[in-house]
Amino acid sequence: MKIDTVYVLCNKRDFYFASICVASIRYWNKNIPVYLVKDYLNGDFETQRLEMALNVEVVPATIKNLGYLAELYPFIEKKDERALVLDADIIWMGDLIPILEQMDEDIVIDGYSPENMEAEKQRWYFFEPSFSTNFPGYVYPGFFFNSGHILFNTRAFSKEEFLALVHWQEFPSAKLSNTFFTDQGILNYIVAERIKSKSISYKNFKFQIWGWDKMVGRLAVEDIRQKKSIPYLVHWYGPKNGLISFLPGSRLLKFYEAFYFSHLSNGNASMQVIRIKRTLQHIDKFLYEFLKKVYYFLRPPKN
Repeated sequence: MKIDTVYVLCNKRDFYFASICVASIRYWNKNIPVYLVKDYLNGDFETQRLEMALNVEVVPATIKNLGYLAELYPFIEKKDERALVLDADIIWMGDLIPILEQMDEDIVIDGYSPENMEAEKQRWYFFEPSFSTNFPGYVYPGFFFNSGHILFNTRAFSKEEFLALVHWQEFPSAKLSNTFFTDQGILNYIVAERIKSKSISYKNFKFQIWGWDKMVGRLAVEDIRQKKSIPYLVHWYGPKNGLISFLPGSRLLKFYEAFYFSHLSNGNASMQVIRIKRTLQHIDKFLYEFLKKVYYFLRPPKN
């Protein structure tokens, strides 16, 4: 089924990552419509250069301060479309569109089944005992999924089922405090409910790897240059320190960052200036990571 739109969520603190994400999309696919879901919670930020350079638009959001419920925007402020929703901290290693368009299910997720379901549930999705008290009918569908990469049909979900759980306004919040772990918990709950009632079709499909996976170390920039498609997302989920040089797979991120700046006048100089500014902005974290590398390099090997 045709994919109409790719949404990339971003805010002031992770826009540097979002620009890399968009660059990776455009490297492999020049035509798919890409929209930024721009969250102003950490302040306004400039996106015009990215919009013009890589043919991107900002969604005309009715809510600007989205925070930890930003992932719900395409579900609530929806139009009739099939949408791929991505966090900022993701890159494409190939054109995913032709592969995902072979799937017709209402929602496609990259789910996993943890060994200890209860521990995982409370770590990433639902706060106990509040969740079980308020939703005693919940049935675990056999998997959980990260909400940072989802393909879905908007017509399969109603705005009302989300509004039953969240106050959709500036600085949106869950109606029940200490129950859901951000938008990820809400989406996992709603999908589980819809699977239980057999009111949606779904597919559990492996289309991403974590940025800390050993496989990332085997991905080569030269393969990207030669357009050797690996139809996966790489996702650096979790808190980051504003720097990309110390992340595993940083060479991949820097390749796409350079691709973005190659579309701007004086792009290479601008990229170097922005990298220096980002380093200075996070100088304490830079020194920590640098000294850590020196320590492990100099530390005597264990016998």
